[in-house]
Amino acid sequence: MTPVFNVAAITRPLLLLHPIGQDAGCWRWLAPDRPVTPVYPGHGGRPRRPGMTLDDLADEAVAAVSGEFDLLGVAMGGIVAQHLLLRHPDRVRSALIACAGGRTRPEVQLARAEACEADGMEAVLGVTLDRWFTPAALARADHPGVAYARTRLLAMDPAAMADAWRALSGHDLLDRLDQVRKPVTLVAGRDDAAVPEAVVEQLHARLAGSRLLVVPGPHMIHLEDGPGLREALLDHLAWAATS
Repeated sequence: MTPVFNVAAITRPLLLLHPIGQDAGCWRWLAPDRPVTPVYPGHGGRPRRPGMTLDDLADEAVAAVSGEFDLLGVAMGGIVAQHLLLRHPDRVRSALIACAGGRTRPEVQLARAEACEADGMEAVLGVTLDRWFTPAALARADHPGVAYARTRLLAMDPAAMADAWRALSGHDLLDRLDQVRKPVTLVAGRDDAAVPEAVVEQLHARLAGSRLLVVPGPHMIHLEDGPGLREALLDHLAWAATS
């Protein structure tokens, strides 16, 4: 996969939406050009916002950028991106959504919220990292993406993490996504233990004209293979420019 245009020719802002438990620092391995990197409430030192919804996060993200923009979201960010595409279609030129599905299982998200509040972040750290990374990455004591994720998770207020899980429990857009009429590339990680390829394929079936790209990598693909995701992003932007 080789980009067919000069990255210097990109003039629109690129809005980046991060996963749960992370912040703007998660994009350092992607090395994006002209990024706009909003951070959710309760993340990156921001005060928490109990009762926040995915629509709230989509509206707040749009307010952070001017004019028309391209969009990249990973995991929770890919879910917020879907809400944004439906609520603000006039603002988005194109979207790359990685490692996200069109609906969640509320009982799973709510159980994770309860575990964070009852047991604290250290207690849920291991199972979270197991969902996020490949065993090979976790086996490396010096893996920078894993180290970043571990640090950010342990720094999270468990109540703020629970806020985000509860927001995710309300995600169910699968039957509305046929309204989207924008160029969308979907990226599935072949090694994603949290959102399997089949879940992303369901999203692909509902998004008319979308592309599906299956690549090696886990749920936190931007932390384990930032250069690979950047290559997919450049390819997406080249495709979207001609769509």
